[in-house]
Amino acid sequence: MKPIKIIPILLSLLILGCLQVDEEALEDISYRQNNVALTLPYSWQITEDQSELDYRFLFIESAGDAVVRIEGFPQEDDFTLDDYIQLSTQLLAQESDELIKFSYDGNKQLIQENIGGQMQEGTEVKIQVAVVGMKVPHIQQYFQVDLNDFSYFILVQSEVSEYKSIKDDIKKILASFSVFSGPDIQELAE
Repeated sequence: MKPIKIIPILLSLLILGCLQVDEEALEDISYRQNNVALTLPYSWQITEDQSELDYRFLFIESAGDAVVRIEGFPQEDDFTLDDYIQLSTQLLAQESDELIKFSYDGNKQLIQENIGGQMQEGTEVKIQVAVVGMKVPHIQQYFQVDLNDFSYFILVQSEVSEYKSIKDDIKKILASFSVFSGPDIQELAE
């Protein structure tokens, strides 16, 4: 009788093994809209996309907690990556409430990443996100890419614990980022 009890277990394991998805076989998603092109890993999605005369915004989210934010503005000589980092961290601090608090110690580390086929210098900072008192360390990486009279500021944010598992996804998104010519951004906003 014991061999009969083992057969259903073996069949269940065989069926579960067949149902597992081969992540390598899933297709990446090509995105090309409003003068921006990039490739998204299958488990990422664009959750916000705005294009106006003097502003371009994309918000990209992983299946977990990671995000990539791309904001484009007409180039201004006096608005630097450091200005953008300061503005972003101030906005995070302002969004703090009783349940969620953000803190940033001001430490920065210079990094390099392939963005659109070019090595770009960027800045990495560590922030703490406290949810109901429980601190969760996050990584933020900031880049500035100047293309076609626009400055694109790119923010990558992830929990430190998640970052290692999605690092290749982030590299794919950043390496594929490009701005293509086509209709003027003003025509797109109309």
